[in-house]
Amino acid sequence: MKRFLFCITLGMVSLLQGCGGDPGKYPDPVDVSGKVVGANGAPVTGVKILFQPTSTIPTAFGQVGKAGEFKTKAVPAEYIFYFEPRSVSTEEEREEAAAAFASIAAKYREPQKENTVKLGSTPVEIKLAP
Repeated sequence: MKRFLFCITLGMVSLLQGCGGDPGKYPDPVDVSGKVVGANGAPVTGVKILFQPTSTIPTAFGQVGKAGEFKTKAVPAEYIFYFEPRSVSTEEEREEAAAAFASIAAKYREPQKENTVKLGSTPVEIKLAP
């Protein structure tokens, strides 16, 4: 009977540890801001920018606004960046989002190792090549 109770207790402790994770595992996220500029020097607008970490930390993303600016929260680290169409609710917005995404070179539409940026509390500027 004692062995049975021990096994149940051990199982419950294991489950609880798995659910909560390690709260001190990652540094705290910081406010991140930046600007995305196209190859022609004009701001990139109307897309979602995603940041895939190069290590085992949480991902981050933000909406790129009319001036090419974005804001998000991220753990300071190096990330691979790429773009997706922004979320929309009307057909007109859907067409605008599709046109904005189409203006992004194909090499920036999926995560690729050569598209990296270091995020932290200092604003960043991401310059896209043709």
